[in-house]
Amino acid sequence: MLVMGLRIETPRGGRPKGRAFLIRWVLLTVDGLLLGLVAVMSIVATERRRRIGDLVPRTLVVRADTDVRWASANARHLDARGGLGDMLACREFGVLG
Repeated sequence: MLVMGLRIETPRGGRPKGRAFLIRWVLLTVDGLLLGLVAVMSIVATERRRRIGDLVPRTLVVRADTDVRWASANARHLDARGGLGDMLACREFGVLG
Protein backbone atom coordinates (compact mmCIF):
# COMPACT_ATOMS: atom_id res chain seq x y z
CA MET A 1 0.00 0.00 0.00
CA LEU A 2 2.98 2.31 0.38
CA VAL A 3 3.10 2.48 -3.41
CA MET A 4 -0.19 4.38 -3.18
CA GLY A 5 1.02 6.48 -0.24
CA LEU A 6 -1.15 4.57 2.26
CA ARG A 7 -0.37 2.31 5.19
CA ILE A 8 -2.30 0.14 7.66
CA GLU A 9 -2.10 1.03 11.36
CA THR A 10 -3.77 0.28 14.65
CA PRO A 11 -5.89 3.08 16.17
CA ARG A 12 -2.92 3.92 18.43
CA GLY A 13 -0.57 4.32 15.47
CA GLY A 14 1.27 1.00 15.75
CA ARG A 15 1.89 -1.67 13.16
CA PRO A 16 -0.83 -4.37 13.11
CA LYS A 17 0.10 -8.00 13.70
CA GLY A 18 0.02 -10.57 10.91
CA ARG A 19 -3.35 -11.85 12.13
CA ALA A 20 -4.91 -8.43 11.43
CA PHE A 21 -3.60 -8.48 7.86
CA LEU A 22 -4.98 -12.00 7.37
CA ILE A 23 -8.40 -10.97 8.69
CA ARG A 24 -8.43 -7.91 6.41
CA TRP A 25 -7.60 -10.11 3.42
CA VAL A 26 -10.28 -12.72 4.23
CA LEU A 27 -12.92 -10.03 4.78
CA LEU A 28 -12.11 -8.50 1.41
CA THR A 29 -14.48 -11.14 0.02
CA VAL A 30 -17.28 -9.84 2.27
CA ASP A 31 -16.54 -6.24 1.31
CA GLY A 32 -16.66 -7.19 -2.35
CA LEU A 33 -20.18 -8.62 -2.21
CA LEU A 34 -22.73 -7.03 -4.51
CA LEU A 35 -19.98 -5.37 -6.56
CA GLY A 36 -18.53 -3.61 -3.52
CA LEU A 37 -21.82 -2.26 -2.21
CA VAL A 38 -21.22 -3.85 1.20
CA ALA A 39 -17.90 -1.98 1.51
CA VAL A 40 -19.45 1.29 0.36
CA MET A 41 -22.27 0.98 2.90
CA SER A 42 -19.87 0.28 5.78
CA ILE A 43 -17.61 3.16 4.75
CA VAL A 44 -20.55 5.57 4.65
CA ALA A 45 -22.00 4.29 7.94
CA THR A 46 -18.84 4.43 10.09
CA GLU A 47 -17.29 7.50 11.67
CA ARG A 48 -13.78 6.91 10.39
CA ARG A 49 -14.95 5.64 6.99
CA ARG A 50 -13.81 2.06 7.61
CA ARG A 51 -14.81 -1.06 5.71
CA ILE A 52 -15.74 -4.30 7.45
CA GLY A 53 -12.22 -5.56 6.75
CA ASP A 54 -10.92 -2.72 8.95
CA LEU A 55 -13.59 -2.85 11.66
CA VAL A 56 -13.10 -6.48 12.66
CA PRO A 57 -9.29 -6.45 13.06
CA ARG A 58 -9.40 -2.87 14.38
CA THR A 59 -7.15 -1.29 11.76
CA LEU A 60 -7.07 2.03 9.94
CA VAL A 61 -5.86 2.96 6.47
CA VAL A 62 -3.93 6.23 6.68
CA ARG A 63 -1.77 8.35 4.44
CA ALA A 64 1.86 7.39 4.90
CA ASP A 65 2.73 10.91 6.11
CA THR A 66 0.00 11.03 8.80
CA ASP A 67 0.47 10.40 12.51
CA VAL A 68 -2.74 8.62 13.61
CA ARG A 69 -2.05 9.10 17.31
CA TRP A 70 -2.00 12.87 16.84
CA ALA A 71 -5.16 12.88 14.71
CA SER A 72 -7.00 10.63 17.17
CA ALA A 73 -6.03 12.81 20.13
CA ASN A 74 -7.25 15.91 18.32
CA ALA A 75 -10.46 14.17 17.30
CA ARG A 76 -11.25 13.52 20.97
CA HIS A 77 -10.37 17.13 21.79
CA LEU A 78 -12.65 18.47 19.04
CA ASP A 79 -15.44 16.12 20.09
CA ALA A 80 -15.23 17.30 23.71
CA ARG A 81 -15.15 20.98 22.76
CA GLY A 82 -17.39 21.37 19.75
CA GLY A 83 -19.07 18.08 18.95
CA LEU A 84 -17.27 17.80 15.63
CA GLY A 85 -16.05 14.29 16.34
CA ASP A 86 -13.61 12.01 14.64
CA MET A 87 -14.92 12.64 11.16
CA LEU A 88 -13.70 16.25 10.96
CA ALA A 89 -10.34 15.45 12.52
CA CYS A 90 -9.86 12.46 10.26
CA ARG A 91 -10.56 14.50 7.16
CA GLU A 92 -8.45 17.42 8.29
CA PHE A 93 -5.47 15.36 9.38
CA GLY A 94 -5.55 12.81 6.58
CA VAL A 95 -6.86 9.66 8.25
CA LEU A 96 -8.57 7.81 5.43
CA GLY A 97 -9.79 4.58 7.12
